[in-house]
Amino acid sequence: MLPAKPIIKGVLGALSNLNRKTDLPREAIPLLKGRTDEEVANYLRIAPLNNFLIGMNRKLSGPQSGENWFPGANIRLGSTMSELDEGKIFIPRSDNYEAQVRNIPIESLQGMTAVPLVGDRTATGTLMRILGQDLANPVDLQGGKNYMRGLNEGAWASEFGALSKLAGRLPEIENPVGIYTPMAGAGSDFAHMTTDVLHQIWSPSQMTKEGIDTVNKVIRGTSVKSPKTKEITYPFANSPSIDDPKFMQLIETNSPLRKTYVQALDKSALRKQGAPDMGAIRHAITDPDLMNISPPSKDNLYEQMMGYGVTDLSPTGAMRPSTHKTYNTDLLSGEKGYMGKLPLTPRSVLMRDWTRDRRFKTPDQYGDPRSIFTGPVKIPQIIDQEIIDATEGYQALVRQLQE
Repeated sequence: MLPAKPIIKGVLGALSNLNRKTDLPREAIPLLKGRTDEEVANYLRIAPLNNFLIGMNRKLSGPQSGENWFPGANIRLGSTMSELDEGKIFIPRSDNYEAQVRNIPIESLQGMTAVPLVGDRTATGTLMRILGQDLANPVDLQGGKNYMRGLNEGAWASEFGALSKLAGRLPEIENPVGIYTPMAGAGSDFAHMTTDVLHQIWSPSQMTKEGIDTVNKVIRGTSVKSPKTKEITYPFANSPSIDDPKFMQLIETNSPLRKTYVQALDKSALRKQGAPDMGAIRHAITDPDLMNISPPSKDNLYEQMMGYGVTDLSPTGAMRPSTHKTYNTDLLSGEKGYMGKLPLTPRSVLMRDWTRDRRFKTPDQYGDPRSIFTGPVKIPQIIDQEIIDATEGYQALVRQLQE
C-alpha cells in the first residue's frame, strides 16, 4: 500500500474536526480505518453527490441539468431530453453478440490490479432514427463501455500509439483488470459515429456564409501545445472550408480534426446561422446507462465513478488491428474476458495509491480526470483487503443518506 502523504488540511474540503464515531455510520468506522481523516472527510462530501455521479436522474446531472441540457454541455438543447428520447430509435446489440451484464462484488477482484479504462459514453447497437427522422443508413454504434462485452472483440480499442503505452506496461502488472471509467458527455466528439449521424440529417450547405466562415476561423485557429517541448502549433491552419468535399474526406481519417469540427459547430450563436444541435447528436449516440451522468466538475470535486464494466487484460499486452471504425487497435483480454459490473465507486476510493500520489503533487483536483486518462498505468491499484473495505465503507455512507 502506498502510504498517505501529508496533505494540507482543508485542501480536499476536509472537515477540520472529523469525529469518526459521530460523523460515520457504525458499519463504516472499521471499514474506513485505513484512510486518513482528510480522505474520509472527502468521501463524506462525495456521498451526498452519489446520485449526480451515477446519473440516477437527469435532474441530478449537474448545475446545468434537466430537460433542456445534455450533461456536460455548455449550451441548451434545441429540443428537450424527453423529445429526443421519443424521437430516437436505438436497437441494442443482441445476446449472441454481447456477453450478458452481470453484477460482481469488489472482493471478486482481490489480488488483481485495477487499470482505469477511460473512454467515451457511446452506445453499442444500431441507431435507426434521430429527431423523428429515419436514417437512410442506420449507424452502427460500437461503444463505449460495452465494447469489452463483444464476443469477438478486444477488451479495449484505441489508437495504436496510445494503446501501446498501456500494453507495454501490462507484463509488469500482476493480474491486470481494466475498469471502465466514463469521460464527459462530449468525449464522443472524437468518434466517427458522431459525424456518421450528423451528416445524414445536416450539411454545411445549410449554414450561412457568415456561419461557415466563423467555423472555419475556429478550426484554423485551433492551437495544440506539445506536452514535451511546450511548442504551440496550429495543425489545421490550412484546412479546407467545411463546405469543401476535401474537408469531408479529411475528417474520415483525421480524428483530431473531426473533434475540432464538431466542437466548433457547437455554439449557440451559430444555430441562427444554420448550425446543428450537437447536443441532439450526442444524445443519439450515448449509452442509455450513461446518459445522465454528471461530468467531472468543481460541483462534484472532479470525481468519476468506476465499475460500469470490468474485463481482464492480456498479461502480455497483446494487441491486434481493430474492427472499430474510430480506433485502429484492440488490446486483447486475458482468459476471463468480460467479467461484469462492479458497485459504482468513486475513483478516489478505488484508486487509493494514485489519488494519494496526485494529492502529494498538487492539492488541485481540477486536473485529476485528465491525469487518469493520460496515465492510467503509472500507478495501477492492487485490489487488496483495504480497497475492498474502503469500497464497502463508502457504500455504507451512501446507504446512510438514503435511509
